[in-house]
Amino acid sequence: MEVIKKVWGEEHWIVNNDYCGKKLILKKNYRCSTHQHKKKDEVFYIIKGKVLLEADGKKTIMKPGDSFHVIPGCYHRFTGLENSEMIEFSSHHDEKDSYRTELSGKIKNEFEDRINSILDNFRNKKILVIGDIMLDKSISGYVSRISPEAPIQVVNVKKEKYVPGGAANVCSNLASLDAKTYLSGVVGKEQISKLLFSCCKKKKINYSLVIQDKDRITTQKTRIIGRNQQLLRIDHENTDKINRVTEKKLSKKLLNKIKEFDAIVISDYAKGVITKDLIRELLRIVKKYDIPVIVDPKPKNKEIYQGVYLIKPNLKEAVEITGIEAENDNDIIKIGEKLVKKFKSNILLTCGEKGMHLFSTDGKKEHLPTKAKEVYDVTGAGDTVAAVIALSLASGANLKEASFIANKSAGIVVEKAGTSTTNVDEIRKSIENE
Repeated sequence: MEVIKKVWGEEHWIVNNDYCGKKLILKKNYRCSTHQHKKKDEVFYIIKGKVLLEADGKKTIMKPGDSFHVIPGCYHRFTGLENSEMIEFSSHHDEKDSYRTELSGKIKNEFEDRINSILDNFRNKKILVIGDIMLDKSISGYVSRISPEAPIQVVNVKKEKYVPGGAANVCSNLASLDAKTYLSGVVGKEQISKLLFSCCKKKKINYSLVIQDKDRITTQKTRIIGRNQQLLRIDHENTDKINRVTEKKLSKKLLNKIKEFDAIVISDYAKGVITKDLIRELLRIVKKYDIPVIVDPKPKNKEIYQGVYLIKPNLKEAVEITGIEAENDNDIIKIGEKLVKKFKSNILLTCGEKGMHLFSTDGKKEHLPTKAKEVYDVTGAGDTVAAVIALSLASGANLKEASFIANKSAGIVVEKAGTSTTNVDEIRKSIENE
């Protein structure tokens, strides 16, 4: 007996001069292609399990003992509702007599179908990210000895790497998900800013809304890494509030383009770009066009976010804002509820290995457990969540769906080293493998 492996299971063939016969083994939650034969006449008999038959637009659940006659020209498809076995008897036929309109594979539930539809909509959505722009530098090497000058490790440098950081990393995440990404903020006019713009250009990030201020420096974070472990971080930064002239220039640039965007992310690292007047003016215009605004906050600026669509603090930030210590799950619920009341906004509270908690202004609560197999590096995971939430909402997702996709994305990123991003294919695979 010839055995042919299929995506949906196996075919066990019996053939003689009068007919073709098969035993079909159909796996649960898998389906064959939607197809028809112009000449082949066939009868199916269920011997085990439960099978959904779709034929000529009708659906029939078949159980052991049931049979069905499929005449030539009838489009049909079988789906395994359980691990099932069928007998097929048919007239002789050629494989060229098979005409398919939909390929075989694993079925997706309604929620999965909805999520995949949202992911399909990611491409070319226009997302604005405004906030504190940084350049992330990593210096990697080997550690094999202690310095004779002091009790510190000596790193033999093998590699230096530059990537966009802070608000620019949110843009990197968006660009890797096929969105049209616009960065806005303030940098200096030194060589580092040119290097930053070069990194943005490589990642297809539009930086035409960035203001250069000769009196400020571009924030740079340098991480020293030995044996795949971060040993030291060096920060070059100016955390003073941007001056009024720069603030007005930035506001003018933004307000001329604001209606073009599908969603906006405010990426606040408390480095001086996010000011009360700037955000107040931004929100005034945004309300006219019903554009969702997502804030990745810092407690220092907690008084200026009120009324945005969604605020995404981590647990440490949320504790600082509310003054409630997070000793157990009930405390997390209290923190979330207090944040909703304070900001009059939806809240997505990220809690590391405890996952995420979504608190809606309508009183609904949702816990999304983390799915990361191994947490390798949490650098930039918050940027990933902010980016994916914004892009999902712009692509038609509701809050629960957007949070689900963001949670999956964060789980992928923390398994990678350094400031990392994910893409649509990785997200789909993560969902399929759940």
